[in-house]
Amino acid sequence: VQAVVHLAGLADSTASWEAVEAANVTSTYEIVNAAKWYGIERLVLASSVWAMRARWLTDAVVEAGPAAPGDHPYGRSKAAAEAAAARGVLAGGLSTVVLRIGGRAPGDGRPHQLDDWEDTCWLGWQDFLRGVDCALDAAVEGVAVVNLVSDNPVPRWSLDEARDLIGYVPQERYEPAPKLGRLTSLKWRLAQRLRRA
Repeated sequence: VQAVVHLAGLADSTASWEAVEAANVTSTYEIVNAAKWYGIERLVLASSVWAMRARWLTDAVVEAGPAAPGDHPYGRSKAAAEAAAARGVLAGGLSTVVLRIGGRAPGDGRPHQLDDWEDTCWLGWQDFLRGVDCALDAAVEGVAVVNLVSDNPVPRWSLDEARDLIGYVPQERYEPAPKLGRLTSLKWRLAQRLRRA
């Protein structure tokens, strides 16, 4: 075995710190230690865009820099998992790619408009798989941290690091239905009434 893809954990943005600490932080320490023990060369860590939630709230483009989760428990757990993986690399012998994975709607995963956060960080299944493949194949020494989202209508997440460090370029595009403004909505309702009359 030359690589481990660590996708395990609790992916619940509503969970308490107590719930996510064991599932996301402690488990990552254990995976890193096991990977080093068995001589694994590459760890791909599934982090989350939630590790950058505080930076996203600033309305700036979110580059794949140091984690900034704010006080959100799930985001803090992913930031702590990233730190655990980085410490494992510093101890030697292990290269790590941290994927800050975007979100997706439940079900078949087709995008539908939920809110501004979801609209900026949608990730299609094919792009997710492409990102993992890129992370496994990239010539990375040390730690590479990248954002992993699809081509979304509001490009808030920098994909420069993903392109430059692991060769990831999204192929899926999220095209949300346009939001109806108040005037458009009133015109639509009036037209519906006239048709019934």
